[in-house]
Amino acid sequence: MDSSEPTLFGALLKSFRQRRKLTQSALAYRIEKHNRGSIQAWEGSLYLPGDRETVLALARALHLTEGETDQMLLAAHYPQQYHTQGTVSSAAETRKSLRLADIYIYEHDSAPLLDITLHNSGATTALLTRVQVDILDAAEFYYCDEEEVDDPTRSLVVVSSIYKVNLSPALKGKRVSVKIAHQLRAEETDRFQLRVDHNFINPHLAYVWYYLKIALLYNEPGRAIELNPLLLSIPPVDPDVMDVWPSAPTPCGEQNRATLRRMSALPAYRSDSVEAAIQKFGEQELSINKGPMSRK
Repeated sequence: MDSSEPTLFGALLKSFRQRRKLTQSALAYRIEKHNRGSIQAWEGSLYLPGDRETVLALARALHLTEGETDQMLLAAHYPQQYHTQGTVSSAAETRKSLRLADIYIYEHDSAPLLDITLHNSGATTALLTRVQVDILDAAEFYYCDEEEVDDPTRSLVVVSSIYKVNLSPALKGKRVSVKIAHQLRAEETDRFQLRVDHNFINPHLAYVWYYLKIALLYNEPGRAIELNPLLLSIPPVDPDVMDVWPSAPTPCGEQNRATLRRMSALPAYRSDSVEAAIQKFGEQELSINKGPMSRK
C-alpha cells in the first residue's frame, strides 16, 4: 500500500474533530471504541477505517454535512452516501485489494504484540509470505542506581496466528525478515499478531525503544502493505520504575532524558507506554519530580 494513501482521510478527520473541539478519546467514545488508538492511527495516516459504517459513525459523531460525509467516504475509498462529490479514486486505487483494516500495540507482557487486521476486498486469494522490519532507530535507557540489577479483544475477528520477531539494538539501521505463511481468501478479514522481542541482555539496561517500519509482503515480489513507522518499548515502560529518571543531576539521568527527547521527536504511531513516558518525563516535565526515586 502506498503510505500516502490514507493521508487525505487523516487530515479531514483531524480537521473535523478539531472543529467540534473534541479530543481523540472523546471521539473514540462517541463511536464506541475502547480507547483513542484507532482515532490516533487514522489521523496519523497509518491506515484507513476497515468498513464503511465506521466512516458513517464518525460522520454522525462529528455532525458532518452531507457533502462532508461524502468527502470522508471517498477519502476512505468507499461509495458516497449522498452523491454530492465527484469520484476521487484512480484506476490504480480501485485495483488495490489487500489493505490494513486495523493495528494496535498490546503491552500486557514484556514483549509487545502488534495486533494487525487485514481485509482482502479482491476476487483472488492473497498469500502473505514475509514480514520485513526495518530498525530505523534504537534507543537504550539505563537504570541510574548503583545497585546490582537482578537477573483484550480488538474486534470480533479472532487472532489466527502469532509470529515472532526478534530484535537487538545492534540491528539499528538494518532489516530483519521473518518468513510467514498467512492466507486471506477473497472478501475475507483476518487478524494476526507479531510478537516483538529482543535477545539483548544487559543487567543495567531498563528499556530499549525501537523505531520500526514494517512491510507485509504478499503474492509476488514487489507487492507489499507498508505500515507507517511505529515506536515501541521492550519491555513496556513501567511508570513506577523511577530510577531511570533520577531527580538529582547525574550523567546517567541526563543521558536518558536526552535519549527520550531525541526519540520523542520522531514521527510515529507510539505504543501507550511510550506515549505515557514522553508525556510524564518529557522536557516540559523535567522540572517536576515527586517523591523518592526507588525501583520496586
